[in-house]
Formats: sequence, C-alpha cells, structure tokens
Amino acid sequence: MGIFSFNYDKPGKGVDRDAPEKKGFFLYWELIFDRITKHLSLNLFWALTSIIWIAVLFFIAPVSPDWISSVANSLAQQTGSDLQSVEISLSTTLRFLFMSEALLLWGSGVPSAMYAYVTRCFARRDPVWIMSDGFDKIKENFKQGFILSIVDALIIVLASNALNFYYSLYIQTHSTLWLLICTITFMVMVIYTWAHFYIYQLMVTFEGSLFNHIKNSILFAVANLPMNFLCTVITVGISGGLFLVLNPVFAFFVDIIIGPMFFRFMIEFTAARKIKNTVLKEEPKPAAKITYINDGEENE
Repeated sequence: MGIFSFNYDKPGKGVDRDAPEKKGFFLYWELIFDRITKHLSLNLFWALTSIIWIAVLFFIAPVSPDWISSVANSLAQQTGSDLQSVEISLSTTLRFLFMSEALLLWGSGVPSAMYAYVTRCFARRDPVWIMSDGFDKIKENFKQGFILSIVDALIIVLASNALNFYYSLYIQTHSTLWLLICTITFMVMVIYTWAHFYIYQLMVTFEGSLFNHIKNSILFAVANLPMNFLCTVITVGISGGLFLVLNPVFAFFVDIIIGPMFFRFMIEFTAARKIKNTVLKEEPKPAAKITYINDGEENE
C-alpha cells in the first residue's frame, strides 16, 4: 500500500540460532542489506520531517558573496562563461553541498532523535515500527531536539562569521595571532560536529537535560577521535564527491534519500556501540534463589 507499509505477520528469513554473531564492519553491512527497504523508508521519513531544517540550512549556509564573486570571476575567465551564471551555479552548488553535509554530520534536531532511536533498534535487532515508534520519539524528544536546532543554527551563523572575520584579519595583517584564533575556532567546530555523532543516541537512551547530553557527547567526541575522523572522511569524501559528477540538486537528493543508509547509519551504529560498551555494560545478575522443600518445611 505504500513505502511505509510492511506485512509484519509474514515470517522473515530469520537468524540462525547457532550462527556466530557478526561484529563491527561485517555486522554494519549485514544490518544494511537485511533491512534495506526499511532503511530507505526511514531515510524518506527523516527527510520529509526535516524539511523545515533543510530550509533553514539553505538560508544560513556560510556562502560568502565576496568569496563567490572572486572564485566565479576566475572560473568565468578560464572557461569564457558568463560571470553571473557562474556565480549562480557556484552559489547553488555550495549551498546544497553545505545542506547535505550538515544533515549527514549534524542531523536535523527533532527528526534525528527519531532516526537515532530507529537505527538503534536496527543495531540491536529490536522490533521497531518506523511510523508509530518514530512519531512517538518525535513527541518525546521534541523540546530538546527543537532547542538543539536553535543552538545549532546560532552556532553555524556565529562560527562562520567568526572564521570569515579572523581569516580576513590574517590576510590583511599576516599576524599568526589571527591565524591561531581562526584555527582554534575551526577545531572547536570540528569537535562540536563530532559531538552530534553521539548526542541523539544519548537523547533517546538516557533521561537528562540537554546541557548534560551536549556535555557527554563532547566527551565521547574527544574520546573517540580516530573513529570520528574516519566517519567524517568517508561521509564528506563520498557524499560530497557526488557534487563533482552530478547536478547539485540531484546530488543533494541522493545524499538525503540513499546516503543516510550508508553515512548517518554508520555514525549512529558506531555511536550506539560506543555508548553501549562504555556506559551500558551489563550488570552482574543476582544469583537465583532456590528453595528446598523437605517434609513440609522450607529450607533456602
């Protein structure tokens, strides 16, 4: 009946009880191919519920008009194209590229809490219904997700303006002080980006304030630098590389409909496992209580 409709009464192929549990890289790919239709449905649901955030990203994208004019002028001279058309094409490509990477690396606030919960269930092989459970998680995490979206938008605007300002001062003065401040600002943004790898998993797994979730996600970001770096390189390299060979609008839709299955799920899968191994370690179960009955008397 629709892309979100599944026959849950129909038995699946099941999992061999005696089969060894796959780990890491192999488990990740198994979870993708075993639930590929559900992944695509989840991606579409996530994209549709993220439309408002996508529009916000389009308008706050850090695309400097001065930089665009300078680069477009150079490209127009090299190719003999019209300067105005080159500026429009370059600006459009950069805006859609920014939206794509921001969605995959930062998420989209409230909808990403839903996405984190569903993908956590995928990783744990727990039963989950995309629409019903997804809407429940949207309602449960609406307040924190909405506030996080506002914080993210402010940080994008402030950080991009700060980087542009400090770098302009460095170009004018060639002072290493401004270059150092610019570098520190950039590194803070990188850590804040990696914090988004964990914050939604923490949000749907633990009760707590948004401040505590942000603080703990930053700690996870710092503690898992190599894996965070690898996920970032893979995501930006492949999803961003599509913009070199495809129309920017088409590349954007490929990234948000098909891309999350490989990139955002990789991030959520890694985060869920790190949180489980670090925080959700199994506690020792209490010993079973055994009662012996002897001639009508109970002895323990």
